[in-house]
Amino acid sequence: MTRATQPNVERGRAKRAAAFVCSIGLACGVAVAFASPVEAEWVDTGSAGEVRQLYDAVWRRVDPSVGWTGSTENCDPGSVGPDLIQQSIERINAYRSLAGVDASVRDDPALSAPAQAAAMLMSVNSALSHSPPPTWRCYSAQAATGAASSNLYLGLSGVGAIDGYMVDPGSNNTMVGHRWWILRPGTQRMGIGSTNNSQALWVTTTDHSQWSVRDPRGIIAWPPAGYIPTSLVPPRWSVMTHGIDMSAAEVTVRDAGGSVVPTVVEARSSDRIVFVPSDQRIGARRQLTSSGSTDFSVEVRTPTTTYAYVVRLLDTTIGSLNSLTPHRLVDTRSDLGLAGIMPHVRTSINVRTLGALPATATAIVANVTVVDPASAGFVSVTDCEFQSGTPTSSLNFAQGETRANLVAVPLSRTGDICVTSTSRADLLVDIAGYYSAQGQGYVPLTPARIADTRNAGVRVERDQPLVVQVAGQGGVPFGATSVTMNVTATEPVATGFLTVWPCDSPLPVVSNVNYVANQSVPNLATVRLDPSGRVCIHAEAAAHVIVDVAGYTLE
Repeated sequence: MTRATQPNVERGRAKRAAAFVCSIGLACGVAVAFASPVEAEWVDTGSAGEVRQLYDAVWRRVDPSVGWTGSTENCDPGSVGPDLIQQSIERINAYRSLAGVDASVRDDPALSAPAQAAAMLMSVNSALSHSPPPTWRCYSAQAATGAASSNLYLGLSGVGAIDGYMVDPGSNNTMVGHRWWILRPGTQRMGIGSTNNSQALWVTTTDHSQWSVRDPRGIIAWPPAGYIPTSLVPPRWSVMTHGIDMSAAEVTVRDAGGSVVPTVVEARSSDRIVFVPSDQRIGARRQLTSSGSTDFSVEVRTPTTTYAYVVRLLDTTIGSLNSLTPHRLVDTRSDLGLAGIMPHVRTSINVRTLGALPATATAIVANVTVVDPASAGFVSVTDCEFQSGTPTSSLNFAQGETRANLVAVPLSRTGDICVTSTSRADLLVDIAGYYSAQGQGYVPLTPARIADTRNAGVRVERDQPLVVQVAGQGGVPFGATSVTMNVTATEPVATGFLTVWPCDSPLPVVSNVNYVANQSVPNLATVRLDPSGRVCIHAEAAAHVIVDVAGYTLE
């Protein structure tokens, strides 16, 4: 059985679920004395170029695999790869730099060890707690210590969990406490632990005596004043302070034309105000102006002072998505598009020619499947002009397994992608769309479940495809042209695969999710919607199907 995709997050030292608002003194506005400011380098958010440069360096790269070596069966916390720790710290410091907070956090192995144990404990018990009871399976004093001092995430792991903490979704996180611990001034050390589906970030260090903030009044806003990439703008905005009482604060948000944007204040305390502007250009991150940014002015008023600033949403996309009816470009079993791949040999595939893509295509979205590998290993799918000293994995597999994953890959100037496998195997490539300067803008969503056949107790049968009405559910509007969603096959009765396609087209010869009996397997899929806003899902062997939307495109 798979878990719901609504992110589960808790902040450090919460007094159990409902008491997180006053969890730690700093987050509850307990007075902390300012020391003399220390010098710190922040990105100049008044410069679109500097912000783009930081974004490209930190967010526009492939996140490293978790590389977890532990075991939930054996209660082994294990460890994660050094690249994961390094890039997690880099992302934390990038957020701090944008927010105007000293960006000098480093990993402390002494903190990462209990955080790693805590991440394993949360994964084993499929639950979150900062005070886990000794009755929990795999309980240890080290894991309990890590849980008491860490941000916790279940459902996200690795570097992506850092982004999740900054979004701080869920009705129990209106005080955006995870965000506060990421941005807390003066923090110099954190500890990182992760499994394949959980993360623990030790944040409650005591090295915060030096408080260096870009704003002279000690105000930390997220999103900050100045330029900010649209993909980093969360639904919840926050202004956090020291020495300014925000418990009676009011806020007004206006668009570039001066019109008031309807805004809901979700939380106030002595040191912060959290609010949600409802303008679709913010919430849906689209309809950007021709200049590449959209300005929103924010005015926060307290009985004693007013804080005003302008947030400039910066479009950092390199192209727009053109969704296609899925079709197969490569099947080495029949020599379609490619005769085969050899272990550790970089093989080029000219997808521009195979897919009849226009010369303006800059990247593709495709489902890559490995069939019957001779040994366990991974496949790396990259731009043929990309060179890296550190191998990256797009798809990991076990011996003899059929495994699929959705990838987005830049094209070389000649329209090629390159594939490298560590094992002899057959390869399938099913294209779902391509990026170009012309196309539809992508709108990310907070993941939402829109279909789960377990609720009715009826599996999807081979000759009875599941029709899913996507438009009008989970935040996907009517008029959306394609959808990105996580599709999970669970409790299948035999080996098979799922195919997801627009219902106005014939069933294509492609696969999105491959499974064996009694296995739960998810995979991301990007699919064109039919004119009614629907997709159809075929199961080669009867299985329950779960669908969670993650985003969509609009004309």
